[in-house]
Amino acid sequence: KQWYQRRVRGIREAASQFYDIDEVQEKADLNELESYVDLLYDDMKTKIRGTSLILQIARNPDNLAELIDNEMVLGALSRVLREDWKKSIDLCTNIVYIFFCFSSFSDFHALLLQYKIGSSC
Repeated sequence: KQWYQRRVRGIREAASQFYDIDEVQEKADLNELESYVDLLYDDMKTKIRGTSLILQIARNPDNLAELIDNEMVLGALSRVLREDWKKSIDLCTNIVYIFFCFSSFSDFHALLLQYKIGSSC
């Protein structure tokens, strides 16, 4: 148990170099989705924050239909992935994880093809 606690503490310390710990614990709200998309047009740290908040929303399967209906969100995510995937592993991981949430349901596979996810990087 002590080994595990030391390991978690080490991971948190390492992550704090890239993330503000308070920022990571920010709770996403589906009603704020458009403001999270606006974050994707800012600097890298802000883009990571925006994708992290969108990822929180996407991890709830009940929200996927809402995300699908919002072409602005999907277009912005695919654009950022195409343009910035080499610049930040955290940004890339967040966006790929968001699209992974869609891939878990066969109904959304056409969406992944439409936005050319997988051929982007």
